[in-house]
Amino acid sequence: MNILIPYSELKKHIKTSISASEFARCLTLSGPSVEHVVRTEDGDEVFDIEITSNRIDTASVVGIAQEAMAILPRFNHEIAWIKNILRDYSKSQLGEQSLLSIDIKDEGIVNRLIAVVCDIDPTKTTPVEIQSALEKAGMRSISPAVDISNYVRLVFGQPVHMFDYDTIPGGNMVIRLSQKDEKIQVLDGKHYVLPGGDIVIEDKQGNLIDLAGIMGGKLSQVTAGTKRIILFVPVFDKLHIRATSMKTGARSDSSLYFEKGVDSERAEPAFWYAYDLMKQIAGGVAVSKAFDYYPHVYQAPKITITGHYIRSRIGEDISTPHMITILESLGFSVELHGDELQVTVPFWRQYDMFEKADVVEEVARIYGYDRIGETLSPFAFKEDREVLAFDERYRVIRMIKEHLRSSGLYEVYTYSMYGKKDMEFMGLKITDHLEITNPLSTDLAYLRRSLIPSHHAVFIVSSQIKELSIFECANVYIPREEDLPIEEPHLSFMSSRSFDVMKGIIQNLATLLHVRNLEFVPMKQPVRWVSVRAAVRINGNIAGEVGMLTDRRSYADVLLSSLIEAYDPTPLLNPVKGTPVIEDITYMFDGKRTWNDITEHLAKKFKEIDRIEYRGSFESAITMRIYSYPKAGTSILPQMVTELEKTLKLKIKKL
Repeated sequence: MNILIPYSELKKHIKTSISASEFARCLTLSGPSVEHVVRTEDGDEVFDIEITSNRIDTASVVGIAQEAMAILPRFNHEIAWIKNILRDYSKSQLGEQSLLSIDIKDEGIVNRLIAVVCDIDPTKTTPVEIQSALEKAGMRSISPAVDISNYVRLVFGQPVHMFDYDTIPGGNMVIRLSQKDEKIQVLDGKHYVLPGGDIVIEDKQGNLIDLAGIMGGKLSQVTAGTKRIILFVPVFDKLHIRATSMKTGARSDSSLYFEKGVDSERAEPAFWYAYDLMKQIAGGVAVSKAFDYYPHVYQAPKITITGHYIRSRIGEDISTPHMITILESLGFSVELHGDELQVTVPFWRQYDMFEKADVVEEVARIYGYDRIGETLSPFAFKEDREVLAFDERYRVIRMIKEHLRSSGLYEVYTYSMYGKKDMEFMGLKITDHLEITNPLSTDLAYLRRSLIPSHHAVFIVSSQIKELSIFECANVYIPREEDLPIEEPHLSFMSSRSFDVMKGIIQNLATLLHVRNLEFVPMKQPVRWVSVRAAVRINGNIAGEVGMLTDRRSYADVLLSSLIEAYDPTPLLNPVKGTPVIEDITYMFDGKRTWNDITEHLAKKFKEIDRIEYRGSFESAITMRIYSYPKAGTSILPQMVTELEKTLKLKIKKL
């Protein structure tokens, strides 16, 4: 997330004489990163600042000012508050009438809410100074009331909303969680069907008037003729806002703040700041009492840490008084008891300060990472079996990938999800899958149990390529009750070439890994769209399957863990027996005898056979290559042919 902040706005709150470029340099070295500084036509300079997700408190003028108060002195630059409006603010007299009725139905959805009804002058216009500030920050001027809400968000990092009071009968508002399939039209004209569990606001007639924390509703929109508004300063639960944004795709500047966690204390100074602007700019007068809902008042946590602990972690001899100066400049309160520091967390840091390590980080970054010595920690050599196992696993996977790529296969990366059609294609059950509550689309609604449907989709979009072979190492997801799914790594293949070629790919891979015992076992009852199917067995255990789809694409899917476990880094070396006799036999497949049946029968019958390799096939003709060490080097080919013809009843093709 990035935010645009004009230097002129910062100088309304802090006093410093350094240039914008120097300000940006210092801030970047010890705080939020300034990516660009852009000079405007009126001579102002605008900072484009990257905000880290856990430091949403810095996504505002006062947030950057607070950081600058701690950072600039480190570079010997003078800086002082003109006024810290987060802490130094005054309250005004409000109205006496009870014009608002706000009912919060569900607990935990609103952390803070301050609201008041104001009469405004619709003829007023936004001052040029504020219009310019909004434009420099990437916003456009709309009307005084709307401009005030946007300007307060820029200054405080606190989203503010304005309702047209006269569009809400009796000023009655109900804040609740939505029901599934409720509908709302928001300010930009878009219609949303809500998934349920979203924070919404409705009037007493049941009309939805606000998709809370994200965007106002069309029904309560402030227009050029609005004379009475509701100044509405809320802090909504970040998890609900995030969930609604992800499920509906509805996003706004306000939702970006709320979903990262706006603190509840900020609402009060922002409310009074907004009300003062309302009086000055829009001729605003409060005509009602303030509604202030604050169910859980912020209790500042304390973190106890010693100076010795901080020094030992940073590796620098930083004095305890210097540590205290750093922490206090950032807004922390510090009590010193001997060498023990009791650090009180300010309200704007409640979402990122939890433990001693966080305090160490704050001291280190303001002290300066560039000032920390380059002394290496002492080495300690220790055998870590988990690390060794991980390294070995990574090495084998890399070896597999390099072998497959060099063999002409393309490595692909596919989504971890698929849809109902993909499951039906492979005969998979929906009940065996985990359904995603906020899928990117209905075609990606389930975490996959197989990579084959994903690979088939690759072939569909690559139909113009005549010959294609692909592979992927990726996880499939096996559901567990009341727990995260098991992530099971698989190695999957798909090719436009034959079933036998796919078997050959697996066999070559087994040879590379020195797998001792690899078998292909025919599987009965092939599923829909699969014409041939065989189990892959490694060392007697089922490790996957290989098959042929009805559209003549071969596939294979193997448990990666089975290959890794079977991998033997030391190949079995047999003593040299002499020069083998190498002979080929081509037989006609009869649909009865499998490759395993034939090769096992020959190996048992003829002890001279060392090994049998698959050489290829054409139509129903299959060629095998036999390596043997017969006595006196004489051929055993005639005996093998006789055995195949008479005992196994196979037709031998004469070459």
